[in-house]
Amino acid sequence: MNIEDYNEKRYQDYITTLVDEEEIELIECKCCGWSVEESEIQVMKMHDVNDGQELEYCKECIYIYKKENL
Repeated sequence: MNIEDYNEKRYQDYITTLVDEEEIELIECKCCGWSVEESEIQVMKMHDVNDGQELEYCKECIYIYKKENL
């Protein structure tokens, strides 16, 4: 193996690390419509919103809802 082959292999390994990054899935909040990470979403039933269906809401909307209604 010569130096050019070695450098090419290192470069290919480097490119592979850049491409293989995991994409973060975003989920849309059914109240405000913002897309947030899955860790910021909770399934909840808001009786005054969306006909009281149990849907995915962001933690900020849940906090505001609880503060205003409970």
